[in-house]
Amino acid sequence: MEHKSVEGGCGARNQKHECKLLRGAPYGKKKRNEANFPSPSRTMSQPLSSSPESPEGSGRCYAALPAVYLINPFQAVPITTEAMIRRGLPAFQISGLGPAREIADRIRSALHATGNRRLGGANIQINLAPVDLRKSGAYLDLSIAVSILRANAANAANAANAATASLQKAPIASFPSGAAINESHGPTVYLGELALDGRLRPVPRLPALLRECRRLGFRQAVLPACQTHEAGLIPGIRCIGIEFLSELLSPLAGAASARQTQDPGSPLQIKGVAPAPAPILDRLQLDPRARRALAIAAAGWHSMLLIGPPGTGKSSLARSVAPLLAPPDQSECLEILIGGDPLPEIRPAPASGRDGERSPIPGAKSHRQIIEIQRPVRAPHHSITRPAMVGGGSPVAPGEITRAHNGVLLLDELAEFSRDTLQALREPMENGYIDLSRGREQARFPARFLLVATTNPCPCGRHRLGKCSCGPTEIRTYINRILGPLRDRIDLEVRVEGVACEDEQLTGASLRRSVEIARRAQCERLHDSPARSNGEISAAELERFAPLNSKAAQDEWNDFVGSRRHSHRSLAGLRRVARTIADLEGSLEIRATDLQEALYYRCLDRYWS
Repeated sequence: MEHKSVEGGCGARNQKHECKLLRGAPYGKKKRNEANFPSPSRTMSQPLSSSPESPEGSGRCYAALPAVYLINPFQAVPITTEAMIRRGLPAFQISGLGPAREIADRIRSALHATGNRRLGGANIQINLAPVDLRKSGAYLDLSIAVSILRANAANAANAANAATASLQKAPIASFPSGAAINESHGPTVYLGELALDGRLRPVPRLPALLRECRRLGFRQAVLPACQTHEAGLIPGIRCIGIEFLSELLSPLAGAASARQTQDPGSPLQIKGVAPAPAPILDRLQLDPRARRALAIAAAGWHSMLLIGPPGTGKSSLARSVAPLLAPPDQSECLEILIGGDPLPEIRPAPASGRDGERSPIPGAKSHRQIIEIQRPVRAPHHSITRPAMVGGGSPVAPGEITRAHNGVLLLDELAEFSRDTLQALREPMENGYIDLSRGREQARFPARFLLVATTNPCPCGRHRLGKCSCGPTEIRTYINRILGPLRDRIDLEVRVEGVACEDEQLTGASLRRSVEIARRAQCERLHDSPARSNGEISAAELERFAPLNSKAAQDEWNDFVGSRRHSHRSLAGLRRVARTIADLEGSLEIRATDLQEALYYRCLDRYWS
């Protein structure tokens, strides 16, 4: 009995174990099928292919797409958008981009609107490489969605996805018209923010994005249809506009995108214009030499400091410099457009339509298919911090000197600015750009600006009026903030006093005519030089572009050098100013009187004597 009970017990246990194996046989059989579930060792030993095609029945679909991440308006890096669709519970995971949850929900809804309902329950993994570079920006939505569609189309055996299976043979869609998205034109980048219904929304800073895409080797861009005319500002890259994500899937919808293809014959154009003349210039009661200094600064791009008591018109005089500047050329207009505030959505008006609305860019206005660009004028308050002036933060962002690129940086009450903020202007004023390093981030921003500053002679501002209550130490401490290396980089130091000017040759209209004549002379002289104006001539090129041919001018120059009262940088500035004065007078050579007038505009040493 005991033996039977043991044997019966073992048999029962064996029978239960056998039933358990039978119930688990389908799962065990599927688990051992390496075609559907490869072993970890095999998966690690075989890297994933970058091709959108995957073995049929492999249980995973992979695709990779090149893209561009814009770090700042002047710098972008190439990235790769990877998509993996695999078996498992419904999930949508994104690495290398944030906030990932909001982006995943938006893209999943847009994909569902295209008719790909099966993707709503798929297990999708997105990776934006390199992962150590944290990225952000809704313009990456389209690139992520296209990579998912490519990965989904890789499984050609799935009959439910036959509409998108053609993506294996064509890059995205093969349109019947000749304007199809054919990647044989070159590498293609996809830019656009997706709405929940699959519609493409405008991309901010599109000209900056397209310029960097062209620099990185892309020759074709797919973007929102409403921005194809704005994309015409960047030549050298073919742009195709679409309204919905579904247009990349349906050949019938391809005709719409064909109509939105950028027409090289009618792109949006930019035009540099000068601001309206300032009538206050004719009403100000100013010293004639102060008006003359305005023309010199505007004609030769010379930095200027206006010094005088309160109420003498220093600030009004400083704001009158911008209307005297020459309009920006095409390259300068594009730099101003990229470095300024983002443009709104621009649509070309019909031939008989009204002018477009005014752009938020200071001085930019859209007229049908033309954007008028004026030189920017930035006037920060004296309480501004150093990072806000030159740039900084995380991520590194441009400051006021970059926003004033190719324009005027107006610093009212210069001596009230902090010393660190003022000293940070030295390198940008000389180099025309600034290099910033903040932790692991490095950036170079353009900073070619015309500095126009004003200051009082002392804390109370009544020096030389007989009512000053400041002591000599207070005056010297106050004015020392602008002395030293910063002063060497300021070419014109103008003393402003309330003296009536009755000279009809120094009206606003006459000053503008003189500036235009001097600018034409400079353009002819500097056509083969990197310098755009006399104020940007390097010290090594002074003998070539600002020679002293007459004996009187050479003797006057030797006296300046022999006095040893000026540094080499300030002497070079004197010579540049003398060259501009000669251009205003229509002289081909620098005369002794031009050097003497240039020396007159170094008045700080004489002002307190």
